[in-house]
Amino acid sequence: MAQQQPNQNQRFSKLLVAIDGSEVADYALNLAIHIAEKYESPKVDLIYVTATTIPVTTPTVFDPVFSGQGISPVPSVVTAERTQEDMRRAISKENALVEDRKKLLADQEISCETMVVDSDDVAGEIIRTGEKGRYDLIVVGSRGVSGMRSWILGSVSKKVAKEAKGSVLIVKNKIDSLPKILLAYDGSSESKKALEVAIELGKKFTGQVNPIAVVNIPLSPEGHVMTDIDRWEKEMKNYVVDAVTALKAASVPGEGEVLNSVDVSRAICEEAAKRNYDLIIAGNRGLGKFRALFLGSVASGIADNAKTNVLIAR
Repeated sequence: MAQQQPNQNQRFSKLLVAIDGSEVADYALNLAIHIAEKYESPKVDLIYVTATTIPVTTPTVFDPVFSGQGISPVPSVVTAERTQEDMRRAISKENALVEDRKKLLADQEISCETMVVDSDDVAGEIIRTGEKGRYDLIVVGSRGVSGMRSWILGSVSKKVAKEAKGSVLIVKNKIDSLPKILLAYDGSSESKKALEVAIELGKKFTGQVNPIAVVNIPLSPEGHVMTDIDRWEKEMKNYVVDAVTALKAASVPGEGEVLNSVDVSRAICEEAAKRNYDLIIAGNRGLGKFRALFLGSVASGIADNAKTNVLIAR
């Protein structure tokens, strides 16, 4: 199979970081700074979106198929009226927070512009700003502070990861480097973009990149025989070999692996947790049914459920 060559123009020198004052948002900013420092003339812009409504927790829907909890519905919201004094205090606090985070970037000699926006469509504002500013990477935390000023909740980071047109990094843990990267790979065009990103970051951080492919075993095997699964497994092994070859050609160390699972995203998340990876890199979608490594729902599942930091490459 043809060897995938890295895209030499792939860069992460212009980043958009969503902040809200929470610990995990600061983790996101910290990692963004470390990434930006690897490039010449980096730029890291900050966006703070303040919601005017309060998310209300709703019970998780029971899923009878899997005899357990399912996905929580979209939270309902309650509009909160604020006095002029409340708004003045909130604006003062927000501006102070943004200026403090901007100073962190200035201390590292990283160019920065800041944006403070009032909107209930927090994810939408981040996505639109990312597209308008032609950012190389949007960086968000996986959750944020509670209460009215909160917005980097799971639903927001999930929407940004799913709908943004560019690459998105979802930060869940504080790390200062990327020595160990897990690459979800299936030979599709989207996974080749993920490979390019993995090579780029592997070289920048002198890290190891290990490609993994997961053969999706159908829950109901009707119409499929073992020869089908054997063929899919062989294809995935060949794709992983191609990925490892491309990594070695770029002087990035890596070891490949192929797994079988009925739940692809869970298999990848568990592998990342078991082997203490610093980052999972995945494309936005992949191959067709059953052979698929990461269809849209699988990429979303990785971003949603992994305890590891996740980068969705586009």
